[in-house]
Amino acid sequence: MTLTTESSWTGGALGVNPTLTTEPTFSAQGGIATNAVYSAAIGGESGQAVRVTGVRYFTRAVSGNHWRRAFRVSRVAGTQTAGHAVLILRSGAKNVADVFIRNQNGGQYALRAGAGGTTYMGQSTTATANGEAPWRIEVEYESTGGVHTVRLYLFNPGNNSTSPNDTFTGTTTLPVDDFHILNPTGTTGLTLDVGSVLYEDTGAPIWAGASAPGTLTFLSNIWGSQSSLRVSGKVADATNVTFAVGGNTTTVTPDAAGYFKATLTGLTAGTSHSWEVLVDGVSRRTGSSRTLPSTLNGHRILWGSCFDTYTSGFFANAAARDPDLIAMVGDWSYPYLNGVIASTDLATVRAVKETVLAAAGPQGLFSKFITSYTYSDTDGAGANSDGTWQGFTSGAVQGAYRQQWAHPDLPLADTGARSWVIDKVRFIQTDELTMAADRSATDNSSKSKLGTAQKAWFKAQIDAAKDAHQSVVWFGDGPWLGAASTGGTNNQWTAYSTERTELGAYIAASGVKLIRLHGDTHTLFCDDGTNNQWGGFPTASAAPFHTTANPYGGTVTGGKWPTAQTNSSRQYGIAEFSESLGVLTLNLRGYSSTNSEPTEVERFNMTVDMTPAAVVTYPSFVEVVAGVEKPLQLIEVVGGVEKPMTVEIVS
Repeated sequence: MTLTTESSWTGGALGVNPTLTTEPTFSAQGGIATNAVYSAAIGGESGQAVRVTGVRYFTRAVSGNHWRRAFRVSRVAGTQTAGHAVLILRSGAKNVADVFIRNQNGGQYALRAGAGGTTYMGQSTTATANGEAPWRIEVEYESTGGVHTVRLYLFNPGNNSTSPNDTFTGTTTLPVDDFHILNPTGTTGLTLDVGSVLYEDTGAPIWAGASAPGTLTFLSNIWGSQSSLRVSGKVADATNVTFAVGGNTTTVTPDAAGYFKATLTGLTAGTSHSWEVLVDGVSRRTGSSRTLPSTLNGHRILWGSCFDTYTSGFFANAAARDPDLIAMVGDWSYPYLNGVIASTDLATVRAVKETVLAAAGPQGLFSKFITSYTYSDTDGAGANSDGTWQGFTSGAVQGAYRQQWAHPDLPLADTGARSWVIDKVRFIQTDELTMAADRSATDNSSKSKLGTAQKAWFKAQIDAAKDAHQSVVWFGDGPWLGAASTGGTNNQWTAYSTERTELGAYIAASGVKLIRLHGDTHTLFCDDGTNNQWGGFPTASAAPFHTTANPYGGTVTGGKWPTAQTNSSRQYGIAEFSESLGVLTLNLRGYSSTNSEPTEVERFNMTVDMTPAAVVTYPSFVEVVAGVEKPLQLIEVVGGVEKPMTVEIVS
């Protein structure tokens, strides 16, 4: 059985759905429903409801001799002053049956059918009430041998079984060819939420006698490569989740907590692909996301960290920048402040994140654009934490992180480090907290911020970039610059300066061009490498996405912002590649505004040459002996002795 959500209702769109960017479920008929608005959720179906008060209706044509429709209805507020038809079945323009809220004030659902739909076939013994959980309503229509039968299945609030509380049956005098949703027969003061209408056009049960389809709680984010998209999220009461891109689909089973990841491959690079997420065969979310490009010219990255509200204008503003990639480098909200720290229990850690994951702003941004996310301290183990904190040492934080978000395949078992390559650039994103030594410990060669395995992996990535003649963009948590220190309360490298010196020297010796982009500072700044004594490469900071911004006290060559503490600031960075005549450049811009400002203001602009070191090939020196080419050995005579000649070629 395949269930589908009704869409394309007659009339124009009612407006913007506040929780989803998908096509609205309902549209108005003939302008009658102009006062209807979208509701945030009903029965776990986030963004799949319409809230109505007064006289209005939505029309939908139907065909076939046996079909079913199912939906949820929740009474929100108001006092009923007359009967209210929630669903009217029609033959042409004539009403032939309806699902009716009968009686005033606390009404009961009833089925009416017959000529004009006036004969009661029974009503529920339970009355509707304001603020209660939604009712599940299923209507079956069957026309056989000239007999047109309507059956109403009512599931009281809280009944999530396959057995209805009431079943009523009636017949109509004419066949049904369309229906109205929410068409009261008189004036009413009720405000109702109506969930998306599911249909089944073979007559198979939707809820009555069959498991109710699961719901989509949220999508966490989307990840992708040049040829794939991967989506992660959570469902409730679901058996399976299908991810569809174009004509390709993959179906996965959610885990015991309801989480799932689904990946589709074989996609075209740098292309927007329309996708759909179906839960138990029911369409729950649609969208469009762009795969990573195969070339760098025009590749746009939005990077940064730190937001303390999920209703910020940042999310819409960032989406308007239309990035190819979002590098989110920590503090995906602030669940761990004021002494609150991460639990050692995996389920508890997951639950802490679920409110923000389900929020409209983050979902609208991070499930549209490919997002690579690594956590910081206040979304990790606790404010000012390091790898010795219980959330990290227990594995609960890393376990929840891997379960809740979509990532590329992670190469290390205990950290979120990852890398990917686009043309001439290798992108590296490190996890700089999970394995970090106690920040107050003595700073020496045994004190690591990355941990032994991740540091070896990082150096191998630099080696791979060198061998492949690539430049590197390194995404990390906190700032690299600053004088060595002991302890501290931020995520900078200053308390791990021995390792910083080691890695900086390794990068410099490799000859690989590298830039480090990070967040955490609640500041915008850039430096061309002049002030980097630990490798000499350029760095730039972009934060916060939304919270208090602070001035940066260090010395940098480029702009920095703000000059004084600023509340409710929105700050982020844009890094965009351009390539011409073999020269690859990366233009970095830092944007900032407060909530009162309508647009973001550019606070710094720095251009960095990211052209990889030239690959020089030299001609082979050969001699022909008896028609056969052989290497020509070049020798020199030193002190009367022949020795191989040392040749230095300078390009």
